Formats: sequence, C-alpha cells, structure tokens
Amino acid sequence: MDEKLKSVLLSMKTQPDITGDVEAMTIIDHALSEIEQDIDLNKVIFKLNQEIDNYSLMHDFKLPSTLTKLKIMLDENPNKWTGAGLKGSI
Repeated sequence: MDEKLKSVLLSMKTQPDITGDVEAMTIIDHALSEIEQDIDLNKVIFKLNQEIDNYSLMHDFKLPSTLTKLKIMLDENPNKWTGAGLKGSI
C-alpha cells in the first residue's frame, strides 16, 4: 500500500496549485521521503495529516484543492492504506 500512496503523492506534485506553493510541495516531498525510507505507513500518514493541518492553520484554514483532496482521502478510510480491506472482506 506504500506504493499506492506514493503514486498518489507523485501525481499531486504535478498539480499547478502545488507546484507554485513551496510549503505544499515540502509537505508532499517529506511524505515521499519517509515512504522511501520505509518508515511505518501509519506514521507517515499521521505526520502527513499533521503537516496538512499545520498548513491549514498557517493559511487561515485554506488549503489548495489538491491538499484538500489528499486530506479527504486520508480521512475517508484510514485503513485503506494499510490493506485492512483484505481482512474485512473475508
């Protein structure tokens, strides 16, 4: 599932609202770096959520649309990134 999150993050890096925003790009790059270092996926997601929340606070609760989509995906089904769907389908 690391690869799925990695591919989502890589595709988000090319979005115009991210490429022009150094802070947003840093958030995504940091998460990608942690995935490359084989850090536990739950920790990566937790830190990613924290960084997005901090970004939101620093920008009057406004997020670029790409970060908003990422936040929704991460919050929507936290287990989807860890493969829990396989266990639940049995």
